[in-house]
Amino acid sequence: MVEAVRWTVGTILAWTCEFFASRNLDTPRLDAEVLLAHVLDCRRIELYTRHDRPLDLGERESMRALVRRRVGGEPVAYLVGEREFWSLPFASDHRALIPRPETEVLVEECLAPYRGGPDLPPVEPPRRVADIGTGSGVIAVVLARELPGAPRIWAVDNDMAALALARQNVERYDLTGRVELRCGELLEAVRRDGPFDLVAANLPYVRESDLDRLPREVREHEPRQALDGGPDGLRLVRLLLAQAACLLDSPGRLVLELGDGEQVDEVVQIATSQHGFHGAVVRDDYAGRPRVVRLEQRG
Repeated sequence: MVEAVRWTVGTILAWTCEFFASRNLDTPRLDAEVLLAHVLDCRRIELYTRHDRPLDLGERESMRALVRRRVGGEPVAYLVGEREFWSLPFASDHRALIPRPETEVLVEECLAPYRGGPDLPPVEPPRRVADIGTGSGVIAVVLARELPGAPRIWAVDNDMAALALARQNVERYDLTGRVELRCGELLEAVRRDGPFDLVAANLPYVRESDLDRLPREVREHEPRQALDGGPDGLRLVRLLLAQAACLLDSPGRLVLELGDGEQVDEVVQIATSQHGFHGAVVRDDYAGRPRVVRLEQRG
C-alpha cells in the first residue's frame, strides 16, 4: 500500500519550486516562498523554521489556487497584493505597474544631492517635490520618508484607479499630510503649485514595437497605458522636459528613469540643446544598463 504524501511546509515548498521550474518561471524558489508565506501569513524565513508543519486542507487549497494562477502568468505581486520596494512593503495590484528594483536607482539619484559626498556637502533639502506618473505611489512615499525636510510632495497620475492605489500606500505610512495626490497630465496638473526643486518621473518608456515582445506576465497583466511610450518610447518624456524647463526652480533637478542607453542619450541631447538643462548625470541599473538620468536647471 502506497503511503500518502504528508504535505508539510517543506514538501509543498519543494514540490512547488520543482513545478515552477518545469514551467520555466524565472525565479521558481522565490515565487514558491512568497506564495506559501502569504498563505501561511508568515515571513519567508519562517518557512524554514516551520519546515515540518503540516498544512490543513484550506491552506493547501489556497496554495493550489495561487500556483495555478502563477503558472497562468499572473505576477506574484498581484497574487499576494504586495511588493517590497526600498525594503518597505507596498500594496500592489493591476491598477499600476509593479515596482521594480531599477526604480530604486531613480530614488537613489533623487536623494544623492541632498546627502552630499566625500568632497561635496549636501545641498538644502527641497521644499517642493513632484513625482510624475506616480502609479502605486512608491517613489513619493519613499521620498517623503527620506526627505523629512521637504514639507510637500505632489504625486501626479492621469489614472484615477492608480491614484486610488497610491492613496492606500500614502495612508499606510501616515503621509497624507505631506503627500498630495493629483490627477492630471504631467506637470500641467501642478502648474500652480510650482516652481519645484525636484521632479522625479518614471513615465512609460517602452517602444510601441517592443510591447508585444514583453514577458507574458507583463504584457497580459500590467496596465498597458503605463508601459506604452509611443514610437520611440519618449512621447511623454519629451513633453515633461518642456514643462520642467518652465516649472523647475533655479537651481532645480529633474530625475528620469528610461529604458536603455539610446533613450538616455536622446534625452540628454534634447534636454541640453533645447531646454537649457546642464550637468547630466547618468546612472546604470543593477544589471549595468544605463537607466537613470539626473538633469540640473540653473536659470
